[in-house]
Amino acid sequence: MCTVTYLPLPGGGYLLGTNRDERHHRGRAAPPSLRVLGGRKVLAPTDADAGGTWVALDERGHCLCLLNGDRAPAAAPPPAPRSRGLLVLELLIDPGVDAVTETLQALQAAGELSYRSFKLLSVERDPVTRARLLEWNGVALSVEDLDSASLVVSSTYETDAVTAQRSRWFAELVHSTDTTDVDSCARDLLAWHAGHGPGADLGDAYSVCMHRDDAHTVSQTLVQVSGERLGMDYRPGQPCHAAPVERHDLPVLSSGT
Repeated sequence: MCTVTYLPLPGGGYLLGTNRDERHHRGRAAPPSLRVLGGRKVLAPTDADAGGTWVALDERGHCLCLLNGDRAPAAAPPPAPRSRGLLVLELLIDPGVDAVTETLQALQAAGELSYRSFKLLSVERDPVTRARLLEWNGVALSVEDLDSASLVVSSTYETDAVTAQRSRWFAELVHSTDTTDVDSCARDLLAWHAGHGPGADLGDAYSVCMHRDDAHTVSQTLVQVSGERLGMDYRPGQPCHAAPVERHDLPVLSSGT
């Protein structure tokens, strides 16, 4: 469960939005905080149960965003799987999209990808903006470069139908938003991630801000990497409840710094 959006910006950089969907028994995550990984400053919220994270951004503009796999695994899960959120922190020590890919491929070749299935979006802006989706199904690692605005969904409930509905809504957003106006586009993306969709005023399983009896959206994060800003907007709780957005920033470094 989760929804991630990626919007490359015409002037360089990108916006990445993510809703974290969890079952009700999961603990409340800590908001983004500053840490140092691989000698670089990193912003990331912290999962209360396992100590990892689902989204992290470093001072060079490299972002990793994790979703659980939503298809039947190709193999039985490992007997003692590691937390996928810990993998995010370990991979952010690598400096970019290619290095993350090579590390995952090496772990797979060595039989050391001891994780349940996942989808991982890796985005960088140095020297140009690039995005790549890596998906682990328990047996194989697939790699897909994303060359335009993209949506990634994880839903174990009616996977195809939920993905199709959110994809239609995202196409409408991409058509209507002005990516040359970063502030306006960021507001549009935040609002989209807080949306319920036609005919579901209170939200449902198809909504981007998801509501189900057993699970719901527990936080919203918007990553901005541009010439004006390098940071995260974070909203704890269900986005439709309009909790105040917490602003977290890193120093803006020029490309190649």
